[in-house]
Parts: sequence; structure tokens; C-alpha cells
Amino acid sequence: MNKVLRWLPAMVAPVVIAAAVTIPAMANADPTLPSKTPAQLIALIGGSQHAAYSGTVQESSDLGLPDLGSLQSATGISLGGSSLSSWASFLTASHTARVFVDGPEKQRLQLLGSWAETDLIHNGTSLWEYDSQAGSAAHLQLSSDASSAAHPDALPGGTALTPAQAAAKLIAAITPSTTLTVSTSDRVAGRAVYSLTLTPKTSATLVDHTTLAVDAFTGLPLSAAVYARGQSAPAFTTAFTSISYGAPAASVFDFTPPAGTTVSQLTPMELLSGLGGSAPPKGLGAFAPKPKITGSDWATIVELPAGTGSALLGASTGTRSAAPDVSSLAGSLLTPVAGGEGLQTALVSVLVTADGRLFAGAVPLAALEAAAK
Repeated sequence: MNKVLRWLPAMVAPVVIAAAVTIPAMANADPTLPSKTPAQLIALIGGSQHAAYSGTVQESSDLGLPDLGSLQSATGISLGGSSLSSWASFLTASHTARVFVDGPEKQRLQLLGSWAETDLIHNGTSLWEYDSQAGSAAHLQLSSDASSAAHPDALPGGTALTPAQAAAKLIAAITPSTTLTVSTSDRVAGRAVYSLTLTPKTSATLVDHTTLAVDAFTGLPLSAAVYARGQSAPAFTTAFTSISYGAPAASVFDFTPPAGTTVSQLTPMELLSGLGGSAPPKGLGAFAPKPKITGSDWATIVELPAGTGSALLGASTGTRSAAPDVSSLAGSLLTPVAGGEGLQTALVSVLVTADGRLFAGAVPLAALEAAAK
């Protein structure tokens, strides 16, 4: 769990498939900031992992997909309580959320809707998901070891890396495949920011470049955007529209299900499998096999073995499942292509071959078809 909460993924995630929306009004006069190298900026981000703040975030995407939120009634899949398609709608619709953070052990994401809200609350060893519209909640009790696991960025022998050391390590890994540049002329949510741009050195990826705006004084990432090749607007973006530094009230991270709420108690494996306390939905359990990796960096292709794609499509018997499960969602997106069924969005492609293998990557669909031969 902690790996998701640490600062390093804030830099790595946009490289795979980012997160962001039209970066909000860049305020008035340009800030005057001392210049920084990419390594110095990443080190600044590393120092923000214990930051405490609250704010409002806007997110949107334009991947060329249909509105996945409309598939909710057709799928009936839940992650404890919430429909999988409601979370999948992050790929196709705009959202507003409230974010509360008090260091690495306390976070709350409150997704706001017209008539309902969905919450994810992490408080020490307790993790909750709550869907007010469905009247359901899922709870996971983490072990103390899982909640306070050692920091993964360590030198041989267990010596923890400083932010500067971790930044140098990341720069060394990124620069062979990526050009990094830093600019200082923007504001996000009223804060002066450094903007870090990551541009692939290969043309074999769908990603043109990604940007990350970093608070110039706290090091907190305030916005991210991913641009697809041939597009002037971001394909996937997220940004703070307002932010206030300081620890939120402790009560923000306390959660008691309202009366009448259906509560599911989950194990870590059930959470990862998208379970609600019952048998796993078809297709999700198939992601357990170890993937085969071809290509590298921005052009990496992930292959999962025979049976994976068939399970995802409910096609183990030669036909797609008519049951309301993952196959309904996947099957509604994939279309017939040479050798199987596939999908190419602005940033990511997926291919399910006739023999049930699954390929995915931030590359054109043709690259997946070539890898499958």
C-alpha cells in the first residue's frame, strides 16, 4: 500500500499513463524563481512525502473512449461496494474531488457527484471505500508491517536514500530514454510552480510528452498532464484548483459507515482482485500470471499468457460471457482486428489474441500485433 503513497510514483506514473485536466488558470504575474536542474526538482518532490494539506482537484481525459460510466448498469462489478465502471469513468469523464492528506499514513479522496459521493479513506492500518449511492462500503485491515513497510528507495545493506540520492537514481534511469526540461513561468492553484517536461526520445510510443507542475516551495506535485502524439490538448490531466497547507482535522480520516450501509470486509488479495467478499469476477483473477516484457521504457509491451485474454472476455467457451462481469466492460471496448480483438486509445493500446494472450502498452496497436506473431 505504501508504495502507492510515496513520492516516487508521482514521477513514474505519468511516464506510463498520467493523470490531469486542463491546468487551471495560471495566475497573474509570472513568478520569479531560481533555476533548478531536473535532479534538483525531483529531490524537491522527494522532500514533500510528509506534507499535510487539503484541496480540490479537477480531472479529465480525452482518450477517445466511450463514456464508461454509462456501462455501470450493464456490468454490475464492484470493488467492495462501488461499481468498477464508476472508477473506470475516470478514463472518459471529468471529475471533481476533495483531497485530504496528513503525511504517508492518512489520506482521503472524496469524489463528488451530482447526487452522491464516493470516498477512499486510508488511516494507518485501515482502508475504506464508501459509495453513498449504492449504500455500500468495503473495509480492509492492513497489517502493521504492510502499513509501515521500509522505504523501498534504499542502498544495498538497507541504507535509506536521501531525496537527492533517490533523485539521482531516478535521473540515471530516465535520461537514456527521456529528455527532461524545467521551466518556471507558471502558477497552479495560486502557487508558483516549476514545470518538469518529460519527452520520449523514441517515436515508437503514443506519448508525445508529459508535464508535471511542482510547488516551488513545498515540492508537492500540483498538476500533471500527458499529451498524445498529434494532439495539442492533454489526453489525460489532473490538477489542484485550490490547496491549503496544514494538517486536516483528525476526524476527516475517521470513518463509520452510516446506518443501513452494507459493509464487506476484504482481504488484501480480494481488494486487488476487485472482490466484494464473494467469488472473483471473471477475468480479474487472470492477472496473477507473471507478465512477459518486451521492448523498453516508453515502448514497453506487456504480455500475459494464454487464457488471460479469454478470461477477460469470458471467452473460455468460445463465446463472450453474457453475465454482468468484467467481460461486459472489456467486450464493449474491444473490436475485431487481425489475430484477435483490440483497442487503441490516444495513449494506450490493448490486444487480446485468438489464443487468449493479452498484450498492452503505450504503443500503437500495430506494435502489439507484431509482438503477438
